[in-house]
Amino acid sequence: MNGPDPELEARANREAFERRAEEYGLWQGLETMPQAGETVDVDLWDEEEQDEVLAGAMSNIAFEENNIGHSQLDGSETPQYFPYSDKIVFLLDVIDNLPRLWIPGSLMRVFLWLLRELGVPQVPSYDHLRKEQSKLHSDKGGVPTIHWRSPKGNAFSFNDPRVLVANDWANPLVCNYIHPYPVIPKGGVISEIYHALKWGHDCDRHILSPMWDDGRQRHYYIDEPARLKNGDLVLPIRWLEDEATGTIWADAWRIQVDAETRLATILDETTIAIATHDLAQNLLDLEDSLSIPTWCPRTVKAGHPSHMPNPDRKLAEGDPLYSSFIDVFGDDVSGNRRVVKYLWHCTHTSWSTQQKKLYTVRLQATNITGLSIHALRANYIMQYANSLIGRQFKSLVQVNAFLTHDLVDSSRFAFTKAVGELSALLWMVEIRNLEEYLSDIDVAVANVLDIAAVLDPSKIVAKIKYHLLSHLRQDITRFGPLVGVATEIFESFNTVFRSCSVLSNHLAPSRDIAHQLAAQETVKHYLCGGWWAESNGSWRQAGDEVRGFLTSNPVLQTLCGWTPDITLTTGSTKLSPQKTNGPTKQRLPRQLIPWAKTLAAHAINAKEDLRWEALSWHACCYVVAASQDKCKIGSWVFVKAPIHTSGACSPPITGRIIEIIQDNTSKWSLVSIDIYQISSERHFIYGMPSLAHRHDEALVRVVSSS
Repeated sequence: MNGPDPELEARANREAFERRAEEYGLWQGLETMPQAGETVDVDLWDEEEQDEVLAGAMSNIAFEENNIGHSQLDGSETPQYFPYSDKIVFLLDVIDNLPRLWIPGSLMRVFLWLLRELGVPQVPSYDHLRKEQSKLHSDKGGVPTIHWRSPKGNAFSFNDPRVLVANDWANPLVCNYIHPYPVIPKGGVISEIYHALKWGHDCDRHILSPMWDDGRQRHYYIDEPARLKNGDLVLPIRWLEDEATGTIWADAWRIQVDAETRLATILDETTIAIATHDLAQNLLDLEDSLSIPTWCPRTVKAGHPSHMPNPDRKLAEGDPLYSSFIDVFGDDVSGNRRVVKYLWHCTHTSWSTQQKKLYTVRLQATNITGLSIHALRANYIMQYANSLIGRQFKSLVQVNAFLTHDLVDSSRFAFTKAVGELSALLWMVEIRNLEEYLSDIDVAVANVLDIAAVLDPSKIVAKIKYHLLSHLRQDITRFGPLVGVATEIFESFNTVFRSCSVLSNHLAPSRDIAHQLAAQETVKHYLCGGWWAESNGSWRQAGDEVRGFLTSNPVLQTLCGWTPDITLTTGSTKLSPQKTNGPTKQRLPRQLIPWAKTLAAHAINAKEDLRWEALSWHACCYVVAASQDKCKIGSWVFVKAPIHTSGACSPPITGRIIEIIQDNTSKWSLVSIDIYQISSERHFIYGMPSLAHRHDEALVRVVSSS
């Protein structure tokens, strides 16, 4: 008796699956999304319900996964895609571990089915894919998940921080950004936490990196005597990196040897700076040459000899030993109200409907060029005024002083300007003159607190945010620019946490999140070319195709949130797009502009180079400034003034770009600047420096883009 035809049965199951998928709208795209003003039943868009429906539909399809012609964990590997067996498994593992795009198991089965239907060879079965992923993430540089129970009996899971830190050191795209020593800032410009007082002075020096390696297997440790090339003895107590030259220096105490008694004294009252290239012998060299001094009673009483040798030397077992800091973020800022939020609340709550409409129009019309903010969605901001988030407050605090001057009373407007000024200071990423900057911070904080006390005195004593403002000077001194240590940005990581648990059974969310983050960390390590130790002690990294895939694939870069480090050429320009013929969409030749018809021809220095007159010119859309900004027509810029014959440089020119052109030989690129001067007095309403034409006369100057 013949059984059912497998092909007919498979076809029927496939048709049933397609019917159910169509019935539940699983294949529908943007056409099913709600239009403006429509309401949607949230249950229809619940991810878990959709996943259950899809999983149920998939279970009715007889996938032929047992005979797919794929290596079944036989240990075979494609060298270019090591540690993966081939490119398909590599790509499937990557898309399965994207940080902000989660793929349920049922949808992964659909992908595998789709690939098989398209005739892609060697598509793995779902079970094989999961087994290979498990093997990779456990044996090939994976991050182990530790399951723990708190003293109160709460079970939780976390990924081993030791492995995470080790992966950073073994990642060529990360390790160069790790600073094992406090850094002496180049030119005194403070931009990072390792430039500031905490690392260089306040930290217990014994938790900093304890040693320096001279590259010849000679390790110098703090708290151990060392001999300089000139024969002097010193005791290094802290290592420092000179950012300008890359040289490693040491804060050290001198060791003075009495000529008569031959007793040595560590002069620990003051320190001296020594360059590491002046070091000649470490503790072990001194011991081998029997040159360890005899310490005087004062030094022994101070306890210095008890630290010799440094205990870290034994811990290192002959290997270089460094320490690095990590940021441990505790999610304790949810629900906190920032000062900007106080300002926004007291601003918009008093507005009438007409005032809100006026503000919305002004906000939407704001020119945000140069502000480095997202596009302003004025209608959304006004509609959800009580539910705004950080990036929206960042936008409002920069522009509201220009939009609300006649919509609030004088006290609230003064508060708006004061908070805006303080915010601008706090968002500075570089501090070039610390004392001047701290003085400006003190004044700005005092202005905010004084006006806040007038508007609502109760909040001054009831809200911790206001109190924290009074400690900004100390915080900046210890940590550098506070924008670099802001914690609110980590709140955006909640989306990643949610995506790691939304597809689980929610019985052990801590475990599920840890496992998913461990898998993501492992894939990131592969893509970045990170190294890991094999069981036999050898070090390996992913194959060439895996390491090069991220840097050569813009789609994957976008999905991973990875921004390539692209350095633009200062002074380079980009030609304006070519126009197209409407019906045929064919690109038309660029039109050449005679010199006489350019704005540059009417500049005050148009005769500076007579060769310009003989050339034809193309219009450009932007020019790259020294700051790497793309300056377009209408951008406000500072321009380096030409050098006078006396050799002295004039102050920079301030103005707005009105034209960018490039000659047809690509030799010259010129920028026409409408020149403005900074007024001697601040604006009478906004209290800010203002720009104006000199004697109300428009002057244009043409400058080379480079």
